[in-house]
Amino acid sequence: MEALPVLLSGLLVSAAVDQGFLAGRPGLGVAWLAAFGAVTAARAYAARAGFPYLADVVEPLRDALVERVVRGSLARPHADPAEVARLTEQVESARQLTATLLRTLRGVGVTLAAALVGLALLAPPVLPLVLLPLLAAGLLFARLLGPLVDRRRAVVLAEERLTAEAGRALHGLRDIQATGAQQRTAEALAATAEESAAASRALGRAAALRSLVVALGGRLPVLAVVAAAPRLLGAGGLSAGELLGVATYLLQQLDPAVRTLAGTVGGWLLNLTVVLDRLATSYPDPEPAPTPGLDPDPDPGPGPEPAGAERPGRAPTLRLTALRYAHGPHAAPVLAGLDLTTAPGEHLAVVGPSGTGKSTLAALLAGLLSPLDGEVTVDGVHPHLLPGPERARLVALLP
Repeated sequence: MEALPVLLSGLLVSAAVDQGFLAGRPGLGVAWLAAFGAVTAARAYAARAGFPYLADVVEPLRDALVERVVRGSLARPHADPAEVARLTEQVESARQLTATLLRTLRGVGVTLAAALVGLALLAPPVLPLVLLPLLAAGLLFARLLGPLVDRRRAVVLAEERLTAEAGRALHGLRDIQATGAQQRTAEALAATAEESAAASRALGRAAALRSLVVALGGRLPVLAVVAAAPRLLGAGGLSAGELLGVATYLLQQLDPAVRTLAGTVGGWLLNLTVVLDRLATSYPDPEPAPTPGLDPDPDPGPGPEPAGAERPGRAPTLRLTALRYAHGPHAAPVLAGLDLTTAPGEHLAVVGPSGTGKSTLAALLAGLLSPLDGEVTVDGVHPHLLPGPERARLVALLP
């Protein structure tokens, strides 16, 4: 149904001209054109009916990409939150680009195939004038895709480097000013910005070559048919209506399809390729889990204390008893039932991914937060009950 209006467009225009208007029967000509309008409405209905099937392809793709980003983020607790946010946006971009490409490419493919079949039915002598330039345009387009993908990837990576460098400079602005590194930082950012601009210029030069695809596949067949029109109308045996039908196929079907393929589809395809590449590079397939019971690097535990090692003269004892804390009355507890005792002079490291309560635990030990249940004591004293100056003499927190 989608191919029908394209296939019949030139044939119906030819019939409207030859059998209707040129034959002195304008009513018949209008009837042929009305038939063209009817099949165009059928195409619109068919395009609308295809959306549920498009969703059956696109939504599982989006779900798979989301799962990949989430699993990759959980496996990398030190991942940059800005990078995760950017990749999440790229997942949605990949979904939209895939849907648009599938919908548009199907339309372009249907248009090209139906227009060529219509030309073959209406005016076989015209086919060589159309097929040869169209084939040359297709080969050029395929040849350009690889370099265009490489240059588009270079632009994305350069923009990511510039964003990362600018973000680091912004967060470290106080240190940059304190150390007098303003000029050096500015020069480094300017060099990174120039790399990004150079990558964009290189992409622009390569993308400009896509205009040759449009000229070869869309415009050259029209010029060839116009140049050959006297011969086609004479020895070629084509009527005026058939020649106008050929022009309909070329100007209303073939040329817009080639421009869409080389321009819009080419750009979307580049973006989708680079987005999927970035997702695959940033979050590769997870490695298989280690075999249970086999520790490649077992922790031997603390070794014997060297002879003569000195203990601090005065170190507190830290004790947590059934400690429980949540960030709100209805929130899930960050810490629940935590018991811990450290001996004087002992050092303790608490490690884990973001959100597991390390900073919360430190704030409870420093008395900046009060436990909901249980106790926190430093040498038997509850730090959160002390006035500020006394608490500061007992314990210090360096964020």
